[in-house]
Amino acid sequence: MAHRCCRSGYPVEACRILEMLLRGYYSYFSRDVLNSDGRRLFERMVKLLLDSNPGLRRLIYRVRRDPTIEMILRLAEEFYSCNARLMVAESLGLRQPYAYRLSTAAGDHYY
Repeated sequence: MAHRCCRSGYPVEACRILEMLLRGYYSYFSRDVLNSDGRRLFERMVKLLLDSNPGLRRLIYRVRRDPTIEMILRLAEEFYSCNARLMVAESLGLRQPYAYRLSTAAGDHYY
């Protein structure tokens, strides 16, 4: 799944790590902030991302200072083309594990 959601030019391994973080919300987050295990995975993902795209340095700096789920999702929007918010909602049990895709002139929208 990660290879189709990863934007071109970014490492597939970074997308896989992001999926692990978001699908394992209860294992890697505590009160919406990364715990030590989540930080370890996040830093591995950051190394891969910075090697492939140094332009993300400023955003990664902000995420390191405030490692909340919202900031992780903001970083995911840069290199992950699938709906990361939907993945978090599924892992929290807030949504059903399927999505509807509507293709419009403005692009695809997932519900």
